Amino acid sequence: MLTTNNVRGEHLLWLTPILYIWLANITAPNDLIVFYMDDSYYLFNFFTTMLIFLCIVMLPYYLHTHLRKNNIRNIVISWLHILISSVLILAILSILTYIPPINRNWRYSPVQSPHFSNWILFNDIALVLFGILLFIQIVYLIYGFSKIRKHKEQIKYNQPEVEVILYNRDEVFINPAL
Repeated sequence: MLTTNNVRGEHLLWLTPILYIWLANITAPNDLIVFYMDDSYYLFNFFTTMLIFLCIVMLPYYLHTHLRKNNIRNIVISWLHILISSVLILAILSILTYIPPINRNWRYSPVQSPHFSNWILFNDIALVLFGILLFIQIVYLIYGFSKIRKHKEQIKYNQPEVEVILYNRDEVFINPAL
C-alpha cells in the first residue's frame, strides 16, 4: 500500500542502482563491468556493482530518514543530494555498462588503438564521477551529523530544569525561587 510513509524521496538512493542493474542485466551487451585503475583491470559482475553502490548510499539513506523523522532536514539540501546522487549513479553505471568492449592487450601495442583511447577516456570519466559521488556522500554525512549534533544541543539547552521538592514528615523544603 502506498502511503506517505512508504513513498519518500530518499528511496531513490537505493532504488536507482537496483533498477538500473536489473535493466542492464537484461539489455546490456556486456556481462561484466570492466574498469582500469592503477595499472590494473578490475572486473565486476552486475550484482557486485549493485552491492558497491548500495553500500555507498546506505548511510546517507539512513541519515535522510533520521533527519526526516526528527523534522530537522532542509528539504532543498535533501532533494539536491538525492537527485545529484541518483544522476551520478546512473551516469557511472551507464558509462561502465555500455562502454564498448576492448582487448586488454591493446594497451601494450606500439600504436594505440583509437578504440582503446576512447575506452580509456570513458573509463577515466567514470572514475572521476565515482570520486565526485563519494565526495558528495561524505559532505552530506558531515552535514547530517552536524545537523543532528546541533539539534541535540538545542534540545539539551531548551529543556526546563526539574525542581525537586523533598517532603519529610516534619519539614518541607521548598525552592525559594518560587
